[in-house]
Amino acid sequence: IRANPMELVTPYYFSNAQKEVPAYTKKEIATLLSYAKNTTHFFEIYLMLLGLRLGEIRGLKETDFNKREKTLHIRRQLVRQDEVVYSADGNISVKKVGVTVKAPKTESSNRIIRVPSITFDLLTQRENEINNTQKKRTEKEQEWNDTFASYICRSDTGKIKSEKTLTNALKRI
Repeated sequence: IRANPMELVTPYYFSNAQKEVPAYTKKEIATLLSYAKNTTHFFEIYLMLLGLRLGEIRGLKETDFNKREKTLHIRRQLVRQDEVVYSADGNISVKKVGVTVKAPKTESSNRIIRVPSITFDLLTQRENEINNTQKKRTEKEQEWNDTFASYICRSDTGKIKSEKTLTNALKRI
């Protein structure tokens, strides 16, 4: 809309500039994976390389993986749940209050993809890590959150890993 029909609202015109998407060589991807292998975020980074969005990765459950068919069903995403806070002095802020389960971004985002066999070895490894961490924390009477028990993208306290955690891990690597 070129004419501004609303008083007291400043229009903002977006540029049509497209973000450049980097293309990596096999060697660069191998280097990334070799560094990522020593982190607790390896499985998520691997799934990013398969083309999954962060929300889709965070929304994966063990039952979404079909070893016999070698497929992965992307059917949900976990996104940040925010609350808008209005203060008495007129300031507005946004506060993160948790995560919520949503359908994938678009209708075609609900999809089944074929995945390499190694995916299931990595899934088993992740499940074992989660179970071992839960056992150790329970024995030490430390906090363990079981709200998202069947999800695979969990932190060492049982909660879902945040988008920021995964993004920062990838940047560090």
